[in-house]
Amino acid sequence: MPPAPLIELQDASVTFREGGVERPVLREASLRVEPGEFVVLLGRSGSGKTTLLHLIAGIEVPTSGRITVDGRALHESDDRERTLFRRRHLGIVFQSLNLIPTLTVRENVELRLELNGLRDEAGIERAASLLAQVGLGDRGESFPDVLSGGEQQRVAIAAALVHRPPLILADEPTGNLDAARGAEIVRLLDSLVREDGRTLVMATHSPEMVGIADRVLTIEEGGIIERAGDARRTGEPG
Repeated sequence: MPPAPLIELQDASVTFREGGVERPVLREASLRVEPGEFVVLLGRSGSGKTTLLHLIAGIEVPTSGRITVDGRALHESDDRERTLFRRRHLGIVFQSLNLIPTLTVRENVELRLELNGLRDEAGIERAASLLAQVGLGDRGESFPDVLSGGEQQRVAIAAALVHRPPLILADEPTGNLDAARGAEIVRLLDSLVREDGRTLVMATHSPEMVGIADRVLTIEEGGIIERAGDARRTGEPG
């Protein structure tokens, strides 16, 4: 029997109500993501990329259909169960970063350990190692507001990975950066995630970011359309 997918979306629809009018965003969308894959989501602004990530993260639940992540049926879970699941099983890198300005770089990274009861000696060493890997080993006692946008994004990546979640979600992680720095951030995130065999799902509006992905999905008219990535893992020609 093949292993279960890390993410499985089955005929999931999401409809929002705005001013008494229903606005469908996803329409009976289905998706499987296997452990260890790097999947990129493309689509115009408002197409549903962020909504899909919110379903996977348990921030939203489908209006109809099913969503299972790492064995948990999120569509059947209550708010508290989804929050606890998200805290332990996911690492999230948003464009807005969500760094706490009153905490130092080190404290921002170690906070995720604290929330998961993992702030022991090994966890603290892992946080320091990750900061070194993202090139900020000497900035641990700095505050986020003195860092550049790219440096803040690196802190967010370290914070998302420090508790070793099986799944990383990234929503337009390079949206506030220029093309060169954005490509650098994506390469860094890709290398760190693949190093530990974790799964990465990244939403972006930048087609140039798809070259290192295993699979590329486009959201159009509420549906999910797949096209081939660069197939690096199988050794097939790109």
